[in-house]
Formats: sequence, structure tokens, C-alpha cells
Amino acid sequence: MRRVGNRPGLKPWGWWIAIAGLAALLAATTVLAAGPNLNGQWRQEDEGPNLILIAQDHDAVLVIFDGATLQGEPITYYGSGTISGRKVEYAYLFTRAPKGWKNGDMSLTLSPDGNLLEGHWEAGWDRGKVRFRRLPEVSAAKPAPAPAPPPARR
Repeated sequence: MRRVGNRPGLKPWGWWIAIAGLAALLAATTVLAAGPNLNGQWRQEDEGPNLILIAQDHDAVLVIFDGATLQGEPITYYGSGTISGRKVEYAYLFTRAPKGWKNGDMSLTLSPDGNLLEGHWEAGWDRGKVRFRRLPEVSAAKPAPAPAPPPARR
């Protein structure tokens, strides 16, 4: 038996198998780590004016909602939870809410294009449908338009 490196008994083709296995493991890890990205600004479609901020760190999500009902009553809540694949679940706590509204849980599914979260909220015995749409990104890196040239002198 031929000896390769410091490993007695490892045949030359064994190194290729080990390298191929390591490459496959790294590729799988990269694919799993590159899951959906929820970071950004969202809007709940079936409520009054509102803004939802979602921050994601790997499989953890933090959600902040600030807005109003269709009748103009203020709503503010924050929540935290997890994302697994395209499924997002978080518990939310109100800091401002219409009378009778309770803290609860949100269970959402991300659309294949990553721009829509749909599902339901649940608070005690109450349950309802909900739909969030991702807002377009506003880039601060976009350069300002060039100023107009001064008028020509005569």
C-alpha cells in the first residue's frame, strides 16, 4: 500500500474523494445560508397608513409596526421570532392599540419572489388574515442630479 502525506494507508484517489466531499459540504452550507432576506420596509395592505420595519439576522427576525387603523386609531407594536425557509413566525406586543386589541402571534409565508408576506394573526380566540408587501428600496447612494448649467452670457 502506498503512503500519501502523513496518513498511512490513504490511497491517492482517497484525497480526491475527501476534497470533493468537503467542496460539497461547503456548497450546501452556502446555499442554506443564502435563504430569504426580509430586511427592509414593508406595508400592511389591509390597514390604514403604516410602515413595518423588519430586521433579520440569520433565522431571527425583529418586526416593528407603526401606523393606524382604517378608522385612524394609532397602532404600534414590536415583535420577534424566527424564519425557517419561507415561513415567518413571531410574537407581537402592542405599545399602542385600539381598545380590546390583544398581543398575539403572527404566522406568515414569504412569496417566491420575496415581495409579499401572507398569513394570519392570532390573539387568544381571535384570528384574522394579514398581508404585507415589501416597499421599494430607497438608496441613499444614488447621486443627486447635476445642477443646471448657468444661462449663457451675451
